[in-house]
Amino acid sequence: MPKPILTRAVRVTAPDRTGALKEVLTPIAESKVNLEAFQAFTTGGRASFFLVPEPPAYTAMITTLRKGNVTFEEVECVGVELENRPGQAGWATNALATADINIEACFSSTLPNARTRAFFVTNDNPGAVKALG
Repeated sequence: MPKPILTRAVRVTAPDRTGALKEVLTPIAESKVNLEAFQAFTTGGRASFFLVPEPPAYTAMITTLRKGNVTFEEVECVGVELENRPGQAGWATNALATADINIEACFSSTLPNARTRAFFVTNDNPGAVKALG
């Protein structure tokens, strides 16, 4: 299993309304930034979008968001590749819980090679790398 890595994501916040995610993702796509994973949800009238670009495109994504006056914060997260089979998400969350690491957010995508890449924002990202390694 590949080693977990520290990586970066952004959390975008916007009003909860139709088209909000499109308004963020369209300029990113036009900037030729490929996303490895994203998550979107709403709560209390606000929308939150976590976006994880391929690492070489991180700066281009930040530049695009700033040009569009998008409200966002940069967050460190832990990326880990998992087998695409039952029980892998449970294994990862158990490893973090056993190490007393709180998961603040998680999101994933399945890669073309049939593996799943999971991303965790935690209260101890270096500890999460160790726990998942």
